[in-house]
Amino acid sequence: MKSTRRKPRIIASGRAISKPFEGDHWENPRRKAWYVNIKWDSMLDPSVEPPLPRDELDRGVLGKVHWNTQRSGIVIPDDAADALELVWRKHLQSLQLAPISDIEPDIDEPAGREGKIKLRLHKARERDPHLRERKKAQALRERGQLKCEVCDFVFAAIYGPLGRLFIECHHTTPMAEFRGTHKITLDELALVCANCHRMLHRSGLKPIRVLRAIVLKNRAPT
Repeated sequence: MKSTRRKPRIIASGRAISKPFEGDHWENPRRKAWYVNIKWDSMLDPSVEPPLPRDELDRGVLGKVHWNTQRSGIVIPDDAADALELVWRKHLQSLQLAPISDIEPDIDEPAGREGKIKLRLHKARERDPHLRERKKAQALRERGQLKCEVCDFVFAAIYGPLGRLFIECHHTTPMAEFRGTHKITLDELALVCANCHRMLHRSGLKPIRVLRAIVLKNRAPT
């Protein structure tokens, strides 16, 4: 008889923000279960966005991990964890759910080879360009310049006319968490330079104030 047990699918990523703790079992009130609090940084809706292809977990070092375990949790070796992070980030890129600035090297391509032509079909979450322009207009009215909300960098001050009216717009709520369309207010957007934009996503989407505190702490005194 063919087994009907479904293979595991990866639809989200995050990091543990607590130590394991014991609590009531989710089904049996007479039993206990172990839990951990997680801060999610990306999450797919399987009815709309395809999970990470299962065959990706059978390649290279990932193939050494017993993904089909029936236990509640497994330990993934460091080399496999690093490979999984790259594969997951690449999958989010294919869905246009991760910033272009966060692209990592293709681990399936030999190192040093570039220029290969690929045809890709992407599904992208629609963005409202007028919302971004309204955010920039708001900053010009209130502060008179477009300044990075993390590090205070002003493109026009360094690049002159070339940098005039240039800055990137960051969604403080990850678009991957949206369910269908979502009404976004200007307060949910932040104007940042390219470096800080990448660091925000690389850090697991730390709040603006947290990354700014890191910058101010490490910035050399003038």
